[in-house]
Amino acid sequence: MSTYNENVPEIKLRKKNGNSIEAKIKSPKDAERFFRSVFDNEELEVREQCMAVFLNQYHTTIGYFLVSVGGITATIVDQRLLFRAAIECGATSVILAHNHPSGSLVPSDHDLDLTKKLYKGGEILGIKLLDHIILTASAFFSMADENIMDKIKQ
Repeated sequence: MSTYNENVPEIKLRKKNGNSIEAKIKSPKDAERFFRSVFDNEELEVREQCMAVFLNQYHTTIGYFLVSVGGITATIVDQRLLFRAAIECGATSVILAHNHPSGSLVPSDHDLDLTKKLYKGGEILGIKLLDHIILTASAFFSMADENIMDKIKQ
């Protein structure tokens, strides 16, 4: 007769060791600087990438996660993978960023829908989505700065 622990794998949390980039993120400008330090800048005008930075309750970085790499006009964000990573590192908040290779800073309908879904999903889990940033080679757009995050809350 087998027991449960013989047939069910143990799930372990792990953290990849590496150079620590610990920073306090107090503003969208701080977030932009952080993301520019971890994004592949040579790819900003080539294909879309989505990255998340996870923060503790003091808005200090815990780590970051490459959520997805896509094509010229889109990348797919799997919400389950994003929140799994946030839960595994004990994040209380997250900031999302993706780039627009076209150079446009205007969020698409898909960008806005995704932001709303992630905000609502995070609410359920107790993980606050603080901002969603769009990067181009020379500029950035912050949904928090443009009060889009406040509108999503309603």
